[in-house]
Amino acid sequence: IGKKTFNIWFPVHSMFVFTMAVLVIETPRNIPPIICFSIAWLLLSLNFHGSRHPSAWRRCKSVDELNKVMMVGESRHGTIRIKPNEFKNEAQLRDKLDDVKAKRMKGLFFELIGTGLKVRKVYSKTNMENIAINTQDEARGWKFLKTYLYYIHTMLASLCTYLNMFRNTMNWRGYLAHQLTLYTVTLGVAWVLLPIDYLVCWVLRILVWTFLGPGMKLVDIFMFHPYYATREELEANPKFEGWNLEKLLDSEALEKMGEAARLAGEEALKLKDMRSYHFGELSQLIPSSDSSRFPCVPLPSSSAEPYAGDDEKSDGFVDIPTKQKRWRYIPGQRLDGHMIHRLVRSINKDMDSTQEGDDVNTF
Repeated sequence: IGKKTFNIWFPVHSMFVFTMAVLVIETPRNIPPIICFSIAWLLLSLNFHGSRHPSAWRRCKSVDELNKVMMVGESRHGTIRIKPNEFKNEAQLRDKLDDVKAKRMKGLFFELIGTGLKVRKVYSKTNMENIAINTQDEARGWKFLKTYLYYIHTMLASLCTYLNMFRNTMNWRGYLAHQLTLYTVTLGVAWVLLPIDYLVCWVLRILVWTFLGPGMKLVDIFMFHPYYATREELEANPKFEGWNLEKLLDSEALEKMGEAARLAGEEALKLKDMRSYHFGELSQLIPSSDSSRFPCVPLPSSSAEPYAGDDEKSDGFVDIPTKQKRWRYIPGQRLDGHMIHRLVRSINKDMDSTQEGDDVNTF
């Protein structure tokens, strides 16, 4: 009673950046593991921030929970109830703070770009040659790109998709962030403990001496010469007859690759028809990473209750005793086979002997 508590802030992130910078300067050979550890540290920091969100709907799973599920097969957290408008005020305050931080960084970014463009505009007119070639026709650039706008729009659409995936990965929407964290940590530790730099150095030496060494002359004679004439041949016959790269398609290896691609296409068509037969015409592909522009998050007024099955007395929303919990895996939309496709069943054998009266959870 009467004791006061106070917080001590330790600059963990600053110390990490300082340590990594010192290691980069002192030991340049450790740059690859430093990059891996930096990516993992960034993802772990974002997970620490996102897994402590007041709203259960916007809270992501913590790294320790995901690791335990991956190693043990079950979560250390039990079923929870989410009440309507639970921690609504705290969640709104947290979202406002995040929006202010995002606007602050966004404003700084655009201010730097705007200032740089203004400086460039001023100093670009100090040279007589730059002023002489300056044009007032602002639409000329768009006229030049008129025939290529479709391809530019296609690339921009792909860029927007990848940016959404990157943003959602940074926010730990999906399991790609957890996989990336494990891969970077594993690769960084392996690089430090194993002589990977020595192996990479020898692999690069072999590649350079193989493709750029004296043997390159033989490659030039037997592979590139039929398609690329020498200077003497061009002087004797200056007429360009085209590349004629279709000769490459006559090789046996490419014929086998074409046949494999044709079989894969036919297999995909059969899988599509069989999936429609088993699951209906409205079956959708579930992507491994979230590429949505606006991630779907329930409203604060939403609620959730543990579901135990069809129970008339409690409408199915009951607490399940730990000893009566029985888990059963329901296979997804996965098909197996070549000529006649069938559903992949991954139900445990002991689940077939489920006793009557036991509650069965499905997921």
